[in-house]
Amino acid sequence: MKWKKRIGIGLVSVVILLLLFFVWYKDTYSMKIVEELEINSPMEKYRMLIATQGSEFKEALSTAVIEKYKEGSFYIEVIDVTSLPKIDSKDYDVIVLLHTWENWDPPMEVAAFVGQNKYQLDKIVVVTTSGNGSYKMPEVDAITGESILSKMPDVAREVILRIDTILEKKN
Repeated sequence: MKWKKRIGIGLVSVVILLLLFFVWYKDTYSMKIVEELEINSPMEKYRMLIATQGSEFKEALSTAVIEKYKEGSFYIEVIDVTSLPKIDSKDYDVIVLLHTWENWDPPMEVAAFVGQNKYQLDKIVVVTTSGNGSYKMPEVDAITGESILSKMPDVAREVILRIDTILEKKN
């Protein structure tokens, strides 16, 4: 009887340790919610949406894109990716999606948004970060990499180049 009790206590201990590990992991590595932001008037010539997640890298990247376009004829709206289900892509000239690959997949909202807008991918710029820097959705020509701050200026240049290409096609 003693050995059954020890096995039971051991199993319960392992389950508790696993639960504590998952809580710690989610708290440490999950993305923070981004505060929504609007720059300029919705009546500007161009409308840009930046849907992102809260991390130092993505915040720096969003700021670089905003700094580039805020003085032009741009209305820029920044939202958290969890708000993507409320977005009608037809309301924007350019959409920038910045997300992290989580649990071997993109966030559900990002995958659903891309799936619903597969015929408008030519106006969507996607930046996917992941542990090894190479994961991306198969149907999307995403910019991929790790969230390394020293590489952010290079990623920002690529994002801005893609935005400019989208805008050139509109004109």
